Amino acid sequence: MNIEIKYLLIFFFSFLLIFSLSCSPTGKTTSQNQDKEIYLEPPRYGKTAMNLFAISVDTPYVIGVNINGKELYIKVPKNHTLMASELLTALIVYTGENWSYISYWDEKEQRYKGYPAKEILGEKLRDFEIKPGIPYFLYAPVNANFTFFGPLLKPITYELKIAPNPFGTMTGYNYIQLPIWTSYTKASQLCNDPQLKGKLKRIEYWDVNEQRHKLLVICPPRPGEDKPLKPGKIYRFVMIEETNWTQK
Repeated sequence: MNIEIKYLLIFFFSFLLIFSLSCSPTGKTTSQNQDKEIYLEPPRYGKTAMNLFAISVDTPYVIGVNINGKELYIKVPKNHTLMASELLTALIVYTGENWSYISYWDEKEQRYKGYPAKEILGEKLRDFEIKPGIPYFLYAPVNANFTFFGPLLKPITYELKIAPNPFGTMTGYNYIQLPIWTSYTKASQLCNDPQLKGKLKRIEYWDVNEQRHKLLVICPPRPGEDKPLKPGKIYRFVMIEETNWTQK
């Protein structure tokens, strides 16, 4: 189940049909584990539909969702922070499908944190912000194209961490989004970036068709092993030393 992400810069939304974020779920759901935070790692094998996305525009923006030729537009007003419950509510109510959960990577705890839709929609439990520029995993029960309309984001600075994971070992996994305006075209440019050189071990990406992470390059790439980069694409950095990296 592929979500194709496209980015367009449009500053006037008056011609768009807007689907209000204030809609409520069709039925109230409660959870038997209301006191527990739920951790979900994107599944590696089997028939799954985990897709990585990140919003590359600033408020006010519109999320356009095309599902089998039908259009849904979700308007996010200026200075409003989209919540996971709002996004899932709009998708569930509009499609009638089970957009069952959304998750993100906590680089400080080196684990995925996610919540089934019932945890968010039923009692508004443990809702969280969908921040522009931050990658999220979304379970998609149907094929859908997502397009973001809005003013371009200013460069984001990511804190690239190394920390103990839930198994007690030290890991340095961090997700970043390459901006759509990037001047970088090759993986070697990231490896040799002044903020990353000698600290970035390898670059990986999420293969939506195989539902697993795959290696792009080991830094620095040897002759003939350099790989192209895609503007707007999300990559996973594996760090051997902590640092900050600003999009460029």
